[in-house]
Amino acid sequence: MGTVKGVVSPPPAPALRPVAELALGVARSGEGEHPPLLAPPALRRYLSFARLPPAAQWAALRVLEDDEAFRLRVRDATTEDDIGELGWVFLDRPPGWEERLAEACGPPANETAVVDRQERRNARRQAQADAARSRFEDRARSAEAEAERLKAEASELRRGQRSAAAEVEKLSAELVRVNEDRSQAVRQLKVSEALATERSTEARKLRQQVADLEAALAMTAAPGLPSVGDPAAAGRTVDELNRAAAAAAEASSAAERLAGALSSAVAALSPATPADDSGCVLLADEPPRRPLRRVPVRLPTGIVDDTRRAAEHLLRLPGAIVLVDGYNVSKGGWPDLELGTQRLRLANGLAELRARTGVQVELVFDGVEQRQLVARGIPSNVRVRFSSVGVEADDLVLELVDDLPVSRPVIVVSSDKRVRDGARQRGASTLSSQTLLALLR
Repeated sequence: MGTVKGVVSPPPAPALRPVAELALGVARSGEGEHPPLLAPPALRRYLSFARLPPAAQWAALRVLEDDEAFRLRVRDATTEDDIGELGWVFLDRPPGWEERLAEACGPPANETAVVDRQERRNARRQAQADAARSRFEDRARSAEAEAERLKAEASELRRGQRSAAAEVEKLSAELVRVNEDRSQAVRQLKVSEALATERSTEARKLRQQVADLEAALAMTAAPGLPSVGDPAAAGRTVDELNRAAAAAAEASSAAERLAGALSSAVAALSPATPADDSGCVLLADEPPRRPLRRVPVRLPTGIVDDTRRAAEHLLRLPGAIVLVDGYNVSKGGWPDLELGTQRLRLANGLAELRARTGVQVELVFDGVEQRQLVARGIPSNVRVRFSSVGVEADDLVLELVDDLPVSRPVIVVSSDKRVRDGARQRGASTLSSQTLLALLR
């Protein structure tokens, strides 16, 4: 027969039998739980026994001796009143339990048995300590490796952050420079346009004056006509003609120089230096291979297209011009009014809009029959155009987009799909009629 810790001979049946039966009962009930608690291997063969033979009792006691976790599980499933004082002492193991169990079960164990039990106990504890130390060492190595990995990732992220910050700073400086260049080019363009207009007007006047003087001179020299009685006056006429011709030539030359300045300003406003198909930049004396094209104005982040905020932004762009599809807007805003009242109300609203924003406005209507009638009531700061016979206002709007310089922001106002699509294809920005009406109200 085997021995149990603290027991040197087979215990009396009444002493530890309840403990053995309880251990088998706990092992049996654990197998039926969800999830199941597996019974110790040494007890599985006895789980189906209705009555426990001595071998099963000793097997249960040996498992309780060797498996501390199972012993504590059995202890927690009972009380001292259920299994008696000796059974409880065997399961709970209070201080001095071995002596109490030895006194109750028989003579003290011999020295060899005590040493053997102590060695087995120490071996179990050492094995448990070694296993725990191995687990902790594995966890420590894993933690160190994870810490190194995280440290490397953090270092890489810091490098990427520094690089991104430097790139943002570089791009911000470039954006400031581009905006300054654009503002300077816009100012130069406005000045050049004003000068060109002034010079062109002056040139027309001078050409007219030259024509008048030539006609007067021709009349003085025509055969059959009485000659001018004052030769000095004729001489003065010739001198005036020569001076006018020289002034006209000078004005034409100035206009050509201004045209060159305008071209330079347009080039400064273009998004990039022209390049050929191979990516090489064209030199200044090389003609561009593709004509410049207008591109729609990009709205700032956070501004939604075709909203009141978008309209306010577009209308305040330097040099912007607004082309309004007249009846498309007026009929959507005041459908119950007569067409003449619609036109006048729309023109007055656009005049106020121009006074508020400074944007140039051109209003386009169908037909020429109302031109003289409408012109008398339209505010002077709003230009009104009428399409020719057989030409729709839609087509005239798109023609005006094509005729305007590509450097000028163009905003087309219409809810007509053909007009909006055509305007976008030509690089113009678009606003719906309802958006414009919301600004005018």
